Amino acid sequence: MAPSADELQRNRFYNENWSVAMESTFLGVLVQEITMGVAEPGYPNSYAIRVGTLEVNQTYGTFYYYNFFESKVRRLYERFLRFSKVLCLPGVFYNPITKELSADQFVWDTAMEVIVR
Repeated sequence: MAPSADELQRNRFYNENWSVAMESTFLGVLVQEITMGVAEPGYPNSYAIRVGTLEVNQTYGTFYYYNFFESKVRRLYERFLRFSKVLCLPGVFYNPITKELSADQFVWDTAMEVIVR
């Protein structure tokens, strides 16, 4: 049986060092910093990343440094930009319930070219 989209994403973006829960906690802190007016929407500032670093390290008992989290921010930002590009392609649809994109095979092949670039 082919792996689901969730399994493929977990295998590509998460491992024993970085989990979905850690990412959710980190993103929650970044959103909170924006909501409180400490950070601007868009790429987070170093203060917001430091607060997220402390929160994740305290919550999960990890000892990651700022550079580790800055690399996670870059990866999240790149994923967001790629997702936005693919979603704008004609014939690509997002199902918020299943959290999956769907498209005809030709459109999907074009979308994969956009993602790889």
